[in-house]
Amino acid sequence: MYFRYLQFFFIFILGTLLAACDEPQEKKVQNANDLPSQEPTTIVYEDLVVKNQSDYLLIPVGISPDKNEQREGLFSRKSNKSTNFYNIIFYNKKTGETSLLLNKQAIIKSFNFLEIDVPPIAEQAKKTSKNVWLYRMITTDTNQDGKLDDLDAIIGYISDFAGKNLLQITPPNTQLVNWSVLPEQGEVLIKLINDSDKDLKFTDKDKINFIKVDLNKPKIGTNFINNELEQKIKSYSQQEE
Repeated sequence: MYFRYLQFFFIFILGTLLAACDEPQEKKVQNANDLPSQEPTTIVYEDLVVKNQSDYLLIPVGISPDKNEQREGLFSRKSNKSTNFYNIIFYNKKTGETSLLLNKQAIIKSFNFLEIDVPPIAEQAKKTSKNVWLYRMITTDTNQDGKLDDLDAIIGYISDFAGKNLLQITPPNTQLVNWSVLPEQGEVLIKLINDSDKDLKFTDKDKINFIKVDLNKPKIGTNFINNELEQKIKSYSQQEE
């Protein structure tokens, strides 16, 4: 009798221990099932961009979901449609060949078609036109937060109509705000914000610059508002106490 009582006692203790061991596992499985599943990243092909002046058409490439749409820089605008592209496909209408604009990670904030005049080689020669693409791109993690987004520098680049000969035309550590094209002069005037206080941020405390770029001989532009002109503006703007 006593032996049987011990058997029941040990069986009860063993069952209690097994139940205690199983409970965390069941809870763990339940918690895992409660976690929301992450939506997979997919490629999004935007509408075709066709220019009659070119043998190429463009297909901007985005991603969904795009976490970079959640953060905005100083000059970003809210939109229901994604404004971030991560590459552009160039398709040759005559040959059917395709190529990519970029061979590295970057964010293309915008791209625009520019048409300018080309100076004639001789006095009697007719004036011709030149077509380029102007891009606003994020290529470097300038604020060192481990990712590319609208808080980093937004640099201006140009390429030919085939997406080749990509060239930087605005200085590093700046954000390109807007521009105006002077077709007859073959120039583009660009407004940008410079990280003048070197705090790795672009705020309203930073300095605004205007640069001029010769698209017939493209390179990083130079300021056309010098310090002397700025000092005159400040002196004329001072209010008397």
